[in-house]
Amino acid sequence: MPLHVERLEAGPLLVVDVGGRVPVAAVWAWFRVGAARERPRELGAAHFIEHLSFRARPGLGEPAARIEAMGGSANAFTSYDETAWQATVPAERAAEALALLLEMAVDPVLDAEAVERERRVIAEELRGAADDPAWVLGEAVRRRFWGAHPFGRPVLGTPETLASLGPAELRAFHRRGYRPESLVVSVAGPVAVAPLREAVAAAVARWPRRRGSAAAPKGRARRLRPGPVVVDGGFEDRLVEVDLPLPPPGHEDEPALDVLAACLGDGSSSLLSARLHHDLDLVAEVGASLVPERPGSALVVEAAAREGRVAEAVEGVARVLAEVARRGPDMAALRRARASILADRLGGRETVEGRAWRRAWNAGRLDDPRADAAYEAALERVTLADLRRVAARWLDLDRAVVGVLCPERELDARRAGRAFRRGARGGAAVAPRRAPDAPVVRGLDNGLRVVVLPDEASELVAVSVVGAGGLLAEDPDEAGLASAWAELVVRGAGPHDALEFAAAVEERAGSAGGFAGRSTAGVQLLVPAADQRIGFELLGWCLRAPRFDAREVDRARRDLAEAAALRADDPASLAAELAWAALFAGHPWGRPLDGTPEGIARLAPEALRAYHDRVARGRNLVVAVVGAVDPDEAARRVARELGRLPAGAPFPARPPSPLSAGERRRRAPAPRPGSPAVVLRVFRGVGLEHEDAPAAQVLEAALAGVGGGTGRLWTALREDRGLAYDVAAYADLGVGGGALACSAIVDPERAGEARRVLDATLEALRAAPPDAEEVARLGRSLVAAAAPGLQRASALAGRLALEERFGRGAARWREPIEAPGRVTAEAVARVARELLRPEASVLVEVGGEGDPRA
Repeated sequence: MPLHVERLEAGPLLVVDVGGRVPVAAVWAWFRVGAARERPRELGAAHFIEHLSFRARPGLGEPAARIEAMGGSANAFTSYDETAWQATVPAERAAEALALLLEMAVDPVLDAEAVERERRVIAEELRGAADDPAWVLGEAVRRRFWGAHPFGRPVLGTPETLASLGPAELRAFHRRGYRPESLVVSVAGPVAVAPLREAVAAAVARWPRRRGSAAAPKGRARRLRPGPVVVDGGFEDRLVEVDLPLPPPGHEDEPALDVLAACLGDGSSSLLSARLHHDLDLVAEVGASLVPERPGSALVVEAAAREGRVAEAVEGVARVLAEVARRGPDMAALRRARASILADRLGGRETVEGRAWRRAWNAGRLDDPRADAAYEAALERVTLADLRRVAARWLDLDRAVVGVLCPERELDARRAGRAFRRGARGGAAVAPRRAPDAPVVRGLDNGLRVVVLPDEASELVAVSVVGAGGLLAEDPDEAGLASAWAELVVRGAGPHDALEFAAAVEERAGSAGGFAGRSTAGVQLLVPAADQRIGFELLGWCLRAPRFDAREVDRARRDLAEAAALRADDPASLAAELAWAALFAGHPWGRPLDGTPEGIARLAPEALRAYHDRVARGRNLVVAVVGAVDPDEAARRVARELGRLPAGAPFPARPPSPLSAGERRRRAPAPRPGSPAVVLRVFRGVGLEHEDAPAAQVLEAALAGVGGGTGRLWTALREDRGLAYDVAAYADLGVGGGALACSAIVDPERAGEARRVLDATLEALRAAPPDAEEVARLGRSLVAAAAPGLQRASALAGRLALEERFGRGAARWREPIEAPGRVTAEAVARVARELLRPEASVLVEVGGEGDPRA
């Protein structure tokens, strides 16, 4: 919304936050004058003047009643740094209300009769405060915390100063402080600026002429006296307050400290509440907040202890603070705290009262009414590292003032101090540091392993569950079962049918899907970090209780049948199916990934449940989590959702038997007249865990280039001879084995020529492999090309899970990515000789010469 900021003549600052759906306005007359400006004999003067401003004026009546007559309400408050008057009125009466507030502030009723009447009212207020246990303890702690500084004095004053303040003393204090240059006018609502400006100008014109400066007297520097303060006061309450000194508002650490305070004590799941209330039941309630004051802020922890457990509560508060000082909060606490602070600030902006107050506070305390945007951006940037840094720097328990209010029989100052020191010493040891990109691996009792890689900058959380399965877990007559399982494991689970499950994911801008390969099966989930709890719950339902509803199974059966029909109509897909069937004859890898018509027709819920039981076993699975997560919290969530899966045994990975010598040739007609021809030669390859896998990748790059367009096959078939419009080579690095495939899609009449050029190029590469310079160049390109693919948390989670389950372990997840950069020319030459053998390959031609349809 538009913000108008203007410094008016004589010094007042006018801040107008223009806009709003409802025709209502909030108006503040905010004077940067408060109890901190009082001299010792004037204690309570600012608060006294605030009271007197509401007294009735002859012929005008009470200001509050006049505001009510406008259809509004009025209030005021006094603190150490300000006295402020506020009204909420219909928008068209904003200027009128402002004029009245300024009249109240600039010319309060200070005659003897009014002073005596209000003195009696304030005396009752003082008696009421003295009967409030929280106020009594707070004042005792404040005196200890601030010492002789003006902020250590009571805003209400004392009975003695209240009795001594008369009209002359109050006028003297008013003349010193309430000046035009100390005024901030803050208005929010659908209002015009000009009438507000005129109201301020009229008030300034009537302002009494005063000499001297409005500057506040300099109070003595704060001299903190840390240690315990115990108050009895005759109450049966048992309260604990711990105050820690922090830097003043505007300090570079303030946003992180704000979040730290919320981590500690904002909400029932905060660190203090979870430990002291939920786990140990030492307190009925506990909270923490950042209390900003101009000379210096404070972290204030307040708790209501259980009867008979006051010393334990003091020790418990110190223990939690010490643990956080040494280790910092976890990622879950950071997310909750930041979200809570920002939600409160957003909620405040919903009302004109909240908007006007925030602008006035920013202008009065920070001299910047626009400070919100920068501060909220800073809150968004707070990281776990920031929290650990400020916790270590500022949570110095040796500087804490520890306040306790309880019956004297339960605790005295000596025992309170001893309990706090005991807790401060009892914090957990410093957690071992880990490399920024080193994943944390946890094992569950059922054998399932959890891999967590925190990424504080990520706004998403990705989870990848990987196990052995895929085609290996199918029976020969069940071809298509693995693909059907991958589709259906996320189509309804637990209490959610297919539509409800999809809605639960999509409403949170997430995604969920199953996958099945030749040797692997699993589930992937991606959700915003704020919704990770629900994401883990949905993942748990998928793996514990997928529905495999008969209606959804029938739908999947039809989908797979249609996909099989489309595959048979595509020359490239048909060629690949024929090649894999010949290359891995008699092995599950020889079956089509999406199934055969016969296998698809047999799909049934019972078969899917049996398949799920074979795959979803603790010792068969690895769960990888990447994103804005805390490792311990993520492991707990996974344990809660998947710790009940049966342990079972790791599903056996059955590598194919060695391929016997002899070239295998397969030919098929084009699916339809006019289709292009496909020439495909496939060799047995190595698996992803094989030591030659990086050299196979470099060999693939030599054939096809990195990203296409520069490899030897491309040059020979397309650039030099114009034989093909699509040329490819790819190393299929499976679990336990793989394949190296080279293909060309060509004009049917030139298929034979393309086959001869393709084979000649392969033989030439085998005879004269890349030299060291080319291998180094290709290796660098492969490493560089792999990096962008891992920008996404989902891709990184998949990589971690795969490496932990089938590779060298999640801790070494970077090695396969970086390994091509270390491959030697000798290794590539050896792999080329071993793999590129025509007698151990399959040649497939679809269409082209010999095709009866050609």
